[in-house]
Amino acid sequence: MIYRSTIFAIAILLWQHGFLPAGMQDSKTYTVNDIDHYKSGIEQARQLILKEDFPASQKLLKELKNKGPKTGEVDFYLGLVALGSNWLMRAQALKTAAKYFESSARAGYNLPFDGWQGYPISKDSYLDAYWQAVEKFLKGKNPREIEIAERLLQNVVAIDPESNHSSEKLCKLYLRTGRPRKAIEIYRKVLEANPDNNQSIYDLALDFLDIYEPNLANQILEGLSREDSSSLSSLEKLFLARALFALNKDSLACNYYWRCLDSLDDVTAGELLRDMTDIVLEKDRQDYGNAKSPDEKRSFFRNFWNSREPSTKTGYNGRLVEHYRRLNHSKRYYYCRMENGYDDRGKIYIKHGEPDQTATLIDTTSPNESWLYYKRPRDFIFHFSRNKYTRFVLLGSLAEIGGGSALYESRSDMDPFYLYASVKMRTDESGVMDELLYREFEILEPAFTLGKTTETYNPYKGIKPLDYYFYTADFMSVDSTTSLYVYYGLPVKKLHSEPESTGARVDYECTFSLFDREWNQVESAFDRRSYRLNPDPRDVGKGSLAVDRQIMNLRPGNYHYEVNVKDLGSNNMGVYRGNIEVSRYEWNKFSVSQPVLASKIEKVEKGRKPGKFTR
Repeated sequence: MIYRSTIFAIAILLWQHGFLPAGMQDSKTYTVNDIDHYKSGIEQARQLILKEDFPASQKLLKELKNKGPKTGEVDFYLGLVALGSNWLMRAQALKTAAKYFESSARAGYNLPFDGWQGYPISKDSYLDAYWQAVEKFLKGKNPREIEIAERLLQNVVAIDPESNHSSEKLCKLYLRTGRPRKAIEIYRKVLEANPDNNQSIYDLALDFLDIYEPNLANQILEGLSREDSSSLSSLEKLFLARALFALNKDSLACNYYWRCLDSLDDVTAGELLRDMTDIVLEKDRQDYGNAKSPDEKRSFFRNFWNSREPSTKTGYNGRLVEHYRRLNHSKRYYYCRMENGYDDRGKIYIKHGEPDQTATLIDTTSPNESWLYYKRPRDFIFHFSRNKYTRFVLLGSLAEIGGGSALYESRSDMDPFYLYASVKMRTDESGVMDELLYREFEILEPAFTLGKTTETYNPYKGIKPLDYYFYTADFMSVDSTTSLYVYYGLPVKKLHSEPESTGARVDYECTFSLFDREWNQVESAFDRRSYRLNPDPRDVGKGSLAVDRQIMNLRPGNYHYEVNVKDLGSNNMGVYRGNIEVSRYEWNKFSVSQPVLASKIEKVEKGRKPGKFTR
């Protein structure tokens, strides 16, 4: 009894460690010697395959199949023998191999990921045979069919991580059966196996986790939200954030986005950067390239988004939310199998959002669109046309579409040049196209320079800008901090005023916020002010300013800042951002504060309270 118990315990351990896969449960009891002999025979057969001695390998494998446990490993290698043999025609070899691979999967055999070891077998034949085996199980609904399909696909992905179609099918199977974590893990393994080629992997096929439609987003959300959030990997948190953005659950999406950064790894960092690729400028790419450690990469992403968000609300980032809204819109409405899932229209949409005006002409040789964005000092105009690959590409000239004068006339509302061009094209003057191309280049030049290298984000839609002046100066404080003064000069003519018997009243809010290196807020000063102006603002000169100031005590150092003034009467707003260095003043050393322009110098009498601007 002791001997039998020991054998049983060893068998259980072997099964738990992968030596006896699920499915190897036949009626015969095998001793440790039997198993060792079986494993030795498998290794010998494998070596024969590597030496291309397929007949000897087949003979040994069939002996093992008749005598050994049903692990599925023998069938796997018999499938390789069928593909490598010269006694079967290709069609018969594929059919035979497919049967062996199916039998192997039924028995529970799994090849380790990236487990192909230079077998003298055509990978194309291997994949073809597996697809013959897997097709009938892919749409299966009962658990047994799903399990077989899963194992077959695992064995394809294991030997060829670049087989994007197989990875996609496997991940969709996981998603369909409510296992998004396994899908994400396969995606991670594929990316890790191809660290220098992850963009092309995505371009080719791997859109199975490209979460922009509610159905897939809900699948991801339902699968991952059941897990304890502390157990989720950084990549899983990113996919959860993507799903939440797609479902317009923006505050929660931002929360998971920031939490994904807390445990950031290289694979997740690459995915984050790919999401941002169309708004990342060359300087940003250099900064990311210089970020080597996880902490440095984490700092890059936080600084990137927080520096673009004028709101100081904790957690919620409007610029991040708007980016994922544009990204999801582009993937849905400007879909393209390549290029991150969208065509050139998507790239422009991600940069600048909804165009202010669009135009198209149906009666041309190819579908076309033109987009106009109102910009100062010159508008952006983008022309697109569909190419033979059914994706819209950005054009250097409207002439590339080939629609004649009617095409130019259809764009006349975008710029007067196009009406002029349509008239000129009806003449037979020589050299007219050269003239039009030259003049059109000047029209399109802003779009091809600033338009392609900048981004547009206006968080204050419907609010007009308020231009004003401000100045900062710091002074020694009574403790180890430094007093920072912020002076505002608000143009009286631009402020909304309420008439009163003694002049007029203006109401406004002013906020000065300071942030650390990653744009986390460290200090803020806010005031809501109401002032009576005399004389009436309508009677003062154009350059007259209403002057105000705020004070905050800070530790010396370098900060980002945001200064914001809102006219409460008109809701006009001005927002400025920049960097500031707060000086260090020490009591035992001579130092000079920053200069402030004074209107006069006078003695403050003892007992009198100094005025607001008195130093």
